[in-house]
Amino acid sequence: MEIEKLARIAVDCGFHIHNKLGPGLLESVYEAILADSLAKRGLAVERQKSIPIQFEGVQFDEGFRADLLVEGRLLIELNRSNAFPQFTGNRCLPISVCSTCLLACL
Repeated sequence: MEIEKLARIAVDCGFHIHNKLGPGLLESVYEAILADSLAKRGLAVERQKSIPIQFEGVQFDEGFRADLLVEGRLLIELNRSNAFPQFTGNRCLPISVCSTCLLACL
């Protein structure tokens, strides 16, 4: 499946969950429900997946822990904040550059 289609499915699931539950729950609740929603659409989903990073040809297994990894290619970082901090948008760019994931969504 194309990475853009995976992203559209993930965003659709996220909007559906937000419309049903609204804000205010713990991030882990949204993570569990989103993972279940994506799995019900037939997608392979891993929660709290350790993602190695590469820097100057060296792989570091201590990279970071992704909230969700969909089909081994789409990395999803969840943020439950009502006030979306400006700096969080910059969080996905270094992750997608240093890892083997093709696309990162916040």
